[in-house]
Amino acid sequence: MPYGCLITAGHPLDSRPDSLTCHKKPYPGYTTEEVGRRGRELYETKLRAQLEPAHTGKFLVLDIVTGDYEIAEDDLTASDRLLARNSDVVVYGLRIGSPTTYRLGGHSLGARP
Repeated sequence: MPYGCLITAGHPLDSRPDSLTCHKKPYPGYTTEEVGRRGRELYETKLRAQLEPAHTGKFLVLDIVTGDYEIAEDDLTASDRLLARNSDVVVYGLRIGSPTTYRLGGHSLGARP
């Protein structure tokens, strides 16, 4: 069964104490797949045209229930702003205009000499 953890603090650059909540589902009533599907659908149908290209590279954190969202240079700031307005959100996040949210490492996987 899919499970998820919501990390509300504890990022290496965050000075707040760690707070990690784990559930068999990331949010009661929603599977990981449902959150992803609904988040992508909302982004593609309602937000993409108005956010790209002006905000390309920034993080979008979206409540899949209300459609409310925040944009910031980093995901933690966007999450904090959204959670400050409503702590009962079902969050989906992405990097605007990018096929991936995060990059691991600094090397291209393209052609090598």
